[in-house]
Amino acid sequence: MSLSSSPSKVFVHIGLPKTATTTLQYEFFPKFNNSNIVYVGLRTPRRQKQSLLFEYFDKAVRLGEDIERANILLKSELQKGKSILVSDELCLVSHKEQGSWREKMARLNKLLSGCQHAILVTVREPAEASFSYYVQMYHNFRKVKTPFLSLVKDSEAMEIYHYGKLIHELERYFHRDCLHFIPFEKIINNDLGGFDMLFSYSKERKNDTLSSHRNFRPKDSKVVKRNYSRSLGSILDKFFPGTGALSLMPDSMKNKLKPVLTRLLRIHINKPFVIERPSDSEMQAIRQYLNDETAALKEFGVDYSNK
Repeated sequence: MSLSSSPSKVFVHIGLPKTATTTLQYEFFPKFNNSNIVYVGLRTPRRQKQSLLFEYFDKAVRLGEDIERANILLKSELQKGKSILVSDELCLVSHKEQGSWREKMARLNKLLSGCQHAILVTVREPAEASFSYYVQMYHNFRKVKTPFLSLVKDSEAMEIYHYGKLIHELERYFHRDCLHFIPFEKIINNDLGGFDMLFSYSKERKNDTLSSHRNFRPKDSKVVKRNYSRSLGSILDKFFPGTGALSLMPDSMKNKLKPVLTRLLRIHINKPFVIERPSDSEMQAIRQYLNDETAALKEFGVDYSNK
């Protein structure tokens, strides 16, 4: 089928977290802006202004808001004759207030109703992926005071790396033929063949390469050092939820000080953590525990059995 006769389609990259998503969103996906396909976001860094379509996508999947409106807008864009590419790893991040990753997949299914679509899932060897995600989310995981190995086995947030469970859930909402799994290990080695379905819809060259992995961390240490940055506003909001610390001031004073206070509340404060890296035997125990789950990827051409 020629490009001109190919029906417009929505390509949704849903993560997983810690599978080169930032690299893809920053370097690779933005290249797909031509007469056949358009990348609508996420634009990194996340705090910059996003496209209107991505904002609706984000609210629909992450928050469950305006799903019907987002679906109408999506169909309207497809009717212009271009395919759409969207990427957001938060699709698979469970959140106490926003819902579980399973709920988000149900929302995504509703959002894509009536649209031809493909679901792109970047995956990674599960023990390495789990620990990398644990480091990224340590500021949250440390609150439950559960050891890393127990979190991998029992935490719903970590179930996204139980690939059998992930595939089972995806197949509840999306046809198997719509699912495409691309290994992280190939992406960071500039093997982008897993994105053939994008190249076939686009004028981009398949031999495009990526620069070095943006979030690479050396593994020659027994610990990982990580700074977590939070704005002063978000810290204060923890103690004054909803309305914030500004609500304690009289309106007259608030209006006068608002420009200065707004800048102050945006100041970021770093808090360092030192996280112990699991031993080789502990990582192997995780691989063994997840062996059957990981084997489910073989049906999609991804094999981690030699790890």
